[in-house]
Amino acid sequence: MFFYQQSNNAYKLNNADKIKAEDFNNESDVYIVDTNFNWTYVHTHEDDCGPYFYKLIN
Repeated sequence: MFFYQQSNNAYKLNNADKIKAEDFNNESDVYIVDTNFNWTYVHTHEDDCGPYFYKLIN
């Protein structure tokens, strides 16, 4: 799934293995998560910040 910082909508990704970080270069801050929120990828709109990746470790 992915969602934008300023939106209440979330979108399910099909063929997520085809997505590249560069696909979001002209977007506002975007968050991509797995269905269980075990990991999060954040692609910011700033060129000098991110991208960030966080994974829960049990």
